[in-house]
Amino acid sequence: MPMNGSRRAYLLSKRADVLERLQYYKDAEHDILFGADRCNTVGSHRLERYDLNIKDIKQIIDDLQKELSAIDSELSGGSGRRAFAIVLRDC
Repeated sequence: MPMNGSRRAYLLSKRADVLERLQYYKDAEHDILFGADRCNTVGSHRLERYDLNIKDIKQIIDDLQKELSAIDSELSGGSGRRAFAIVLRDC
């Protein structure tokens, strides 16, 4: 099924947003893994940069990569998602 122009534009915009978010989370993962400072002090205020642990960040990265894959699949003409049914029979 051909994709109309507005749907393609929407998907390209969404893809750019997902890529940007993915980069932010990869940067956060890198900072945590390689010991970047978690806290900054400005005057009497202490600011925490990351409240998520590495496990949460890795899960978000995986989810964003799956979302990106679905968008790319839809842009290339495939369906973004597929549904499968398994029918068990007693032979």
